[in-house]
Amino acid sequence: MIYMIKNKKESIWILVFVFSGIILASIYCMLNKKMITDIYLPAGLWNDEAFYYKQVEGMVKYGIPQGYFGYAETSAKYLTLGAWSPAILVPYVIWGKAFGWTLLSPIYCNLFLFTFSLLLFYLWVRPDKRQMMTFIMLLTCSPMVIRYIISGMTEAFFFSGAIIMCGILYKLNKEGKSFLFIVISYLLIGYFTLARPYIIIILLVPFWFCRKQYFNKSGWVLLGTVFYASIVMGMYMWLSKYLCAPFFKPLISSDVIDNFNQGIIHGIVGLFTKYFLGWKEIIGYCADAFTGADAGEYYLYFLAANFIMLFLYLKDRKNYILLYTLFCNFVIISAIIMLYATRQGGRHLLMLHVWNIMIISMQKNIWGKSFFSAFLVLILLVVPKNSYTYTIPYGDQTTINENLKIKEELQAVLHLEQDVGWNNTIAWIVDGEYGINYFLPSGFGININYDGIGYEEIKSKYILVKEEKDTNSLVKEKAEKIWQYNDYILYKKR
Repeated sequence: MIYMIKNKKESIWILVFVFSGIILASIYCMLNKKMITDIYLPAGLWNDEAFYYKQVEGMVKYGIPQGYFGYAETSAKYLTLGAWSPAILVPYVIWGKAFGWTLLSPIYCNLFLFTFSLLLFYLWVRPDKRQMMTFIMLLTCSPMVIRYIISGMTEAFFFSGAIIMCGILYKLNKEGKSFLFIVISYLLIGYFTLARPYIIIILLVPFWFCRKQYFNKSGWVLLGTVFYASIVMGMYMWLSKYLCAPFFKPLISSDVIDNFNQGIIHGIVGLFTKYFLGWKEIIGYCADAFTGADAGEYYLYFLAANFIMLFLYLKDRKNYILLYTLFCNFVIISAIIMLYATRQGGRHLLMLHVWNIMIISMQKNIWGKSFFSAFLVLILLVVPKNSYTYTIPYGDQTTINENLKIKEELQAVLHLEQDVGWNNTIAWIVDGEYGINYFLPSGFGININYDGIGYEEIKSKYILVKEEKDTNSLVKEKAEKIWQYNDYILYKKR
């Protein structure tokens, strides 16, 4: 009888652990007296949400969008996708194919990915009740993670990847599983690397256990791993070069490499200078977090976890999982400093934060867990939550009805042509309100342009602009106005 009661209690914790993302997302919305189903993405302020949504919508319905997604009237060399790796979009396209693609579909898919990854982690690792409770508590103290899950962003894809890869680490460390599982591990890590290249470092995990368990000589395993990593990185570079549209400016900086063109000494000095200035910026962001700057919160999460893991490792020098995690964190944040802008790159650290809280949750040292939990509670209570990041968009019925009218009118004036290309593309003049893009007909590409672009520079057949924009005065005498709603005007090039 006692065993049954104990087993029942443990089952409840397992369910809470696996469904913690859905539970906390529901609580997050309930604090606003809303439900997850009340979220209305067109009322949001994040432009990336709209463009992820429309690309997936075009892929679900037509295989690829029929017009070009891109920036400043540019496009990918092949196909029609925007600036992000197509690998990120695959789970969402599968979801859309299976269940349809509506305004809530990105959120449902995010919740599924997060929940499914926790289920895999439990089945692979079998954490005990205390470990599961710790993870739930740490996740509760990380509202930014929950905020991204209940959005149209693809961060939940990376959170899921972090949980799955952490599960691979613990499963292999616990039992050194079958060769098939190691192969699957290589494939999964390779897939996530196609989305973010620095994830390639996680290949060290299956390499280590493959070398240790199945081969007397590590040389062949090393050679095979290097060969596989080279193929994966080659695929990533090919995808980035040929299937991704260029951004307004390059997403990855080449400053460090360019400095070496002026000599080795100049290159080395430039490398250390950039690295030092990067950390200086990060420290500045952390200080700014206490005045409401969002970038600093990413780095506070990251640095807090690493300080605690470093302390735990110094107390237990044989804890190679902590050492490996610290090593990966150091390499990845160094890559972000050297290759990305630190402000934009900070969002990449949320994936590491999920990885880190999973690692900390699995540790036996209660003091370390308690100290880290206290630090996260401090961040939760003391650091201001800026409205841009934390405000969830909800829609009132009046706005929803108005947008349905806009959608009907746009579908009446916009019709896809048979050939994929600029004739199925809308030049959208960037504006703080992104919601209207959700109501463009499925399949149309959206090319984002800064205000002031000249008529002759526009390749897209259609131009969507607000009346007060400079671009409107530049194009209104040359293009045909085919639709207007309040201050939005849609032109067709003659």
